[in-house]
Amino acid sequence: MYRLAGLSNPRQAQAFIDYMASRNIALSLAPEPEGMFAIWLHDAQDLVEAEAELNLFLANPFDEKYQAASWQVAESRTARFAYRNPSLINMVKQQAGPFTLTILVAALGIAVLWFLGFQQFLFDWLHFPFMDGDQWQVWRFFSHALLHFSVIHVVFNCLWWWILGGQLEQHGSSSKLVQVFLLSALISGFAQFWFVGPNFGGLSGVVYA
Repeated sequence: MYRLAGLSNPRQAQAFIDYMASRNIALSLAPEPEGMFAIWLHDAQDLVEAEAELNLFLANPFDEKYQAASWQVAESRTARFAYRNPSLINMVKQQAGPFTLTILVAALGIAVLWFLGFQQFLFDWLHFPFMDGDQWQVWRFFSHALLHFSVIHVVFNCLWWWILGGQLEQHGSSSKLVQVFLLSALISGFAQFWFVGPNFGGLSGVVYA
């Protein structure tokens, strides 16, 4: 689903949704904070036509064709306004690319295992290299970013990673985000090791890079 627009008047928004239904384009209305109502497009293939029709609607929302469309569908609709909340998974996927989601899932999965009691095992495998031989285990220079030690720690970092990483990947590219992740994890890892020693982890160094 794609968020097409946000309107403050739900009746006008529903009139537009009804009109687009007559053109076989499915839209849904969902309440948002501060009294706004989001119009969600079900099929991204209809985006160009939907945006063009939306511009026409915003220019003249009181055109009779919108009111007529509402009357036509009123009899078949059990409720005057049908609000549909897009699923959380779809909303997360809409705002993130594949690499953002990969790191997000990895960090959350590792956090779950951490809270289930595998702390020592995970730390032994993912900590920043500081013992003899660790420096040859190249993944350690980056894997420390996936370690989190509390619920607040992982939730806060993953939220910022999803927001910032998702924006960078969507407006840039996945390869660009991979480069940013690796470089920032490497630099922040050395910096944290220098100041606090080997007992650190988390995406903080990446999201603040």
